Amino acid sequence: MKQKTFLSVLLAALFILLVILANFAGKLFELNPNDNQSITQTTEEKINADDPIAQYNRARDYYHGKNGLPRNKAKAVELLQKAAEQGYAEAQSSLGNMYYRGEGGIRRNKAKAAELYQKAAEQGNPDALYNLAHMYNDGEGGLPKDKAKAAELFQKAAEQMDANSQ
Repeated sequence: MKQKTFLSVLLAALFILLVILANFAGKLFELNPNDNQSITQTTEEKINADDPIAQYNRARDYYHGKNGLPRNKAKAVELLQKAAEQGYAEAQSSLGNMYYRGEGGIRRNKAKAAELYQKAAEQGNPDALYNLAHMYNDGEGGLPKDKAKAAELFQKAAEQMDANSQ
């Protein structure tokens, strides 16, 4: 009988302790409803201050329609252009993709895509290296058909991807 009572008291104490801990954890991780607004304001401030990383990230949100933003490829192009003009390789490569495919209200322009890929590739962007290699391989965008150059760029892209994965 003493064991049953002891176990009952112990289980009750553990239950109360769990309730207290859960309540504490809930308060500890409770989100302030203004946090999301504050994050959005901070992002907007960075975009307006010409932060290319913020511009690129917001462009991706518009392109994919994520983080509460509607899918808007034209707005994505606008932000990518701002970030690309500042030399941000990821934006140059992504904008190159949009020129290559003719997305977001811009005409398909493989020469412009090659130019943007080249700028990003010079900074070691693996996606740009890979895309530029394809363009040399096929002789697109005003580039000569050059299998050796394509192989060199494919190799650099692979090395860069491997370095980025470590």
